[in-house]
Amino acid sequence: MVKRIRATSFREFELATSNGCVFGKWLKLYVYVELGKQGVYREIEGEESFTQRKLFRNCTVYYAETQSQIDAEKYTFVTEEDILIVYW
Repeated sequence: MVKRIRATSFREFELATSNGCVFGKWLKLYVYVELGKQGVYREIEGEESFTQRKLFRNCTVYYAETQSQIDAEKYTFVTEEDILIVYW
């Protein structure tokens, strides 16, 4: 399943590149993502064209309930994601 992460800022989104990292939110959780290799994102018919997206493969996602937990590296759980989309 493809996981979609909203970057915390446009600057954070812009800086997201292969083997980099990004801070964001997934549902109501805060996340820190170690990005894998960036792939080519192909727009799906009917998607909002004003939303920018980037696709990454083989990422590690760290989850926390608050931003301060992310800052202190006190994660609730961690997952490995084959495909992840970062958007802004």
